[in-house]
Formats: sequence, C-alpha cells, structure tokens
Amino acid sequence: IPQIIQFIHLDMFCLQNLLKNPAVYKQGASLLKLSTSPALILSSYSIHYFSTQQDLLQTYNTGLQASRYCKFDESIPHFQQIISNINPAQLSKEDSLLLVQAYHRLGEAHKKKERYQESLQEFLQGLEIVKRNGLENSKEAGLLYHGIAEISIEESQWNEARGCIEKAKEIFENSKDPETQSHLLENGYIMGLLYEKRNETQKAIELWESLLKVGKKGSKEFNVGQIYASLGRSYLKEGNEKKAKECWEKGIEVTKKQFGEDAIELLPVYLRLTDILFEYEQLQEARVYAEKAVKIAEKHLKEDDADLARYNFTQGILYFETHDFAKASETFQKALKIYLNHAAEKKEEVAYLYLKIAETYALLKDEKNATETHKI
Repeated sequence: IPQIIQFIHLDMFCLQNLLKNPAVYKQGASLLKLSTSPALILSSYSIHYFSTQQDLLQTYNTGLQASRYCKFDESIPHFQQIISNINPAQLSKEDSLLLVQAYHRLGEAHKKKERYQESLQEFLQGLEIVKRNGLENSKEAGLLYHGIAEISIEESQWNEARGCIEKAKEIFENSKDPETQSHLLENGYIMGLLYEKRNETQKAIELWESLLKVGKKGSKEFNVGQIYASLGRSYLKEGNEKKAKECWEKGIEVTKKQFGEDAIELLPVYLRLTDILFEYEQLQEARVYAEKAVKIAEKHLKEDDADLARYNFTQGILYFETHDFAKASETFQKALKIYLNHAAEKKEEVAYLYLKIAETYALLKDEKNATETHKI
C-alpha cells in the first residue's frame, strides 16, 4: 500500500505540473516509466492523455498566433486538427472547453474572410458541444453567441442578432472570468453595430460613447480601438467629419498604448479605417491608412506572405483611383511578385494584377509594356 500511495502521489505531481512546467512533467514521466508496477496503469494513461493534450494546446496556440497576425486561412487547419483529434462522445471538461474554443476560433476565421455560412456552421457546432456538456454559462458560450450575432447583423436578421447579444450579455454579467469587462465591452460594440446597420446611428453613437467612458483600457481579448473606428464611421455618416477624425486618432492612440507603437494589433485598425474612408470616397485619407497598414504588415509578416500582397494591392488601387499611376504600377508589381510565389492558388489575383499593371502602363503612355503585360 505505501508503494501504491507513492506512485499515486508521483502521478498527481506529474499531472499538476505538466502545463506549468514541461521539464518537470518529462522528469516525472520518465520516473513513472521506470517502474513495472501494475499500479502505474493509471499513470501510463495519464502520460499519454496529457502528452496528447499538450500537443493539442500547442496546435491551438499556433492557430491563435496566425489569427493574431490576420492570417485567418493559415489558422484554419490548426483548429480543424483539434476538432478531428477530440472525440466528442468521450469529453472531459477540459476537452469540452478546448473543443468549443476551436469551433469558436474556426468560426471567427471564416467570418473574417466573409464566409458567413461556414462561420455560422462552426459556431452552431460549438453551441451543440456547449449544451451537451453543461457549459451554457461559460464565457466560451458567450463568445459563440457574439459570433452568431455578428453574422446575423451582416445578413439583416435583426431579431436573431439581438437575441444572441442579450444571451451573451447575461452570461458575461454573471461571469467571474477576469476578462469579463472586456467581453461586456465587445458585447456593447456588437449591439452598436446592430444599431448602425439598422440606420439607428444616433443610438450607436450614444452606446459607444457610454462604453468608452467606462472601458478605455481594453484588454488582450478586445481592442477598444475597434469601437473608436466604428464610432468615427457613425460620426462621418452624420456629417461630422471633424469628430470622426478625432475618434480615429484616439483609436490609434489607445491601440498603441495597449499593444505598442508598431504592434500587429494596429493592422486591423488601419485596414478598417482604409475601408471606411474608401466607402465614403475620401481617397487621399484612405491612402494614408493603407500605407500605414502596409508598413505594419512589412514589419511583422514574411516577405512572400500572400496577405502582404493583398495589402499592397489595396494600396495600389488607392494610388490608381487618386491618379498616381507611377506609384500604382510600382505597388501592383510588388503585390504581383509575391502572388507569383503562390500562383497555383492565386491565379485570379495574378491575372487581375497583370491587367491593372497593363492599364497603368497605358495611362503612363508606355504602350509597349502595356501591350506585353496585357498579353501575359
């Protein structure tokens, strides 16, 4: 009996320290494997289970890192791998949470790429796991409702969106999670998007202004800069250009303060501002933010990253639309050079860029290059 107790204590020590300190885990695991005692059947299972769990957590974190760098398509296989490696019929609480988180992140990745039906399917799959395993009041459930709400807003399903926002709010208001304030901020942000999409612009402004008074710090989970960006768009919609620009400047300021001067988190803020200004035909201002987005992307992404080509392409379009054809040609060629490294999956982008480059050559009166490039 003392020997069995010793093995059980060692097993518990090994498991408790696994996620805290892999080196300690390996040391404990090697000690367990030295014994041939039947009492170690549990330990052998635990070592296998937690080794697998550690691999899945590493896979999840790799996908999360890709998402952070706005590389959503690259993140998707990592979350899919987690889903395919966890048996939904035999779930521990930890497995359930990880599985739900994977469905949530997978849904978010599809949503960011505007694949709304695929996104909705992943969110609903996550909710099935939530209901089946008694996780209805978890923050993971709340985040799934946030995702469904945003898709419902895009598809003008107002009642569905409002219902999901209210369910999420109820979960977060009763949560003891340290990120609760951040999730409630995001909840208010999504409700503001609903108001804005329904042309209740003044309601959106009032809600976002009230949120910013109590939650300017934000968190790792939610960047308050997003609220400032959308608030600025609402002011612009109301014809208050001065207030809109103040909001955008403040959004950039709080993002830099929260994440750093050249942080990757600035990229989605700059891209959003580029889109807003392009939508409202303020092309010179949009150019400024597009250039900033490319600068941040060049700092953090690899030289041949397809997303970097996409950002250069956006910048080139703005140069083109503002009749700066020399810069447009140069920027299109940068994007083309990158896309040619991904030619198999980017055929349409490559062809379109050749056409745009040919068009810029023609506008620059370079007929020879225009003709040759058009043929390609």
